[in-house]
Amino acid sequence: MLDDYFQTPSRIRVLRAGPCGAFLEGFSDQLAAAEFSAKCVRSYVLDAVHLGVWLQRRRIPLREVDDALIERFVAHFVECRCTGARHAGYRRAAFRVREFLRYLRRIDAVHSPRHRSTPVERLVEAYCEWMHKRRGVLATTLRRQQRHLTEFIAAVGVRPRRYTAARIRAFILTYVREREPSAHNVTQSVRSFLRYLVAEGRCGAELPAAVLRVPSPRLAALPMYLGPDQIEKMISGCNSNLVGLRDRAMLLLLARLGLRPSDVVRVTLDDLDWRRGRIRVFGKSRREAWLPLPQDAGNAILTYLDQRRAVTDHHHIFLGIYAPFGPLDARTVTGRVKVIMRRRHRPAWWRRLCAPAFARDAPARRGRKP
Repeated sequence: MLDDYFQTPSRIRVLRAGPCGAFLEGFSDQLAAAEFSAKCVRSYVLDAVHLGVWLQRRRIPLREVDDALIERFVAHFVECRCTGARHAGYRRAAFRVREFLRYLRRIDAVHSPRHRSTPVERLVEAYCEWMHKRRGVLATTLRRQQRHLTEFIAAVGVRPRRYTAARIRAFILTYVREREPSAHNVTQSVRSFLRYLVAEGRCGAELPAAVLRVPSPRLAALPMYLGPDQIEKMISGCNSNLVGLRDRAMLLLLARLGLRPSDVVRVTLDDLDWRRGRIRVFGKSRREAWLPLPQDAGNAILTYLDQRRAVTDHHHIFLGIYAPFGPLDARTVTGRVKVIMRRRHRPAWWRRLCAPAFARDAPARRGRKP
């Protein structure tokens, strides 16, 4: 209810009388159900009202709002003179109005975009669906392959019956000359795609052998690694707040069990067997494995779960700390590890030199007067 976020009755009447007023109640209720704070809900509502004011000045019906209109609305922030709209705090306004557009589409208040897939997209989607169901390939791997296969099919055509070894090799050679570092990945994607076509009886069985094998530069230089002492320093350097507790639990799973970031973010509450002290992990091709859960990793997970205040339907253990609370992705885990490594491995002289400057400039970075 808007009464929970705006105290003045006259203000509430103005909000409800605007072009978007009929949808503000449901929008605010949705945000409240997702555990948004009252301050965030007010910001979302005010930006939705601003969108309505902008549409009314241009005599554009609300039902015709689409992504292109949202881009135009975001572009006018610099010179905004809309009466009755807020003119501050626009750093996240673009995200907030897009969330309002998604809400309007969800309740069929605006026209949903109709995308007609092209023959290339249909062929790639059929391959991804087959690989996910038959081979258990993860969605992250398929998204990477989609980019490669879209270029491949656009170059050789959408009719697999007409594929020839010469056309396939011509594409591979051109790709190697232009983008050599990623050539190994594209050859794997093309070879897998051709094997799918062979299994479906849509091309000759000899075509997968026509894909050239490009050596991977993986062994060109030995990978860097951290010693046990450095790992323990990283783990002990995590803060005691919610983010630090989450980072420490993730680091322990990475270091003690050798899990990948994608394995860590997929761990759910059902994968923890506290009685037997073990954790279930699903590796590649959805292979299930039970691993012993170390005592320090189990304690770290329990401490994080005890402090986690997110009320959500997700069973994943590691969630974001800001609403809407949802599972993390592998890139977030990698990013947090990089942050901790930079924080723990800066030399002492750098910290002594820069700490006073950072403390002095902190109010300015927060947008406040020192």
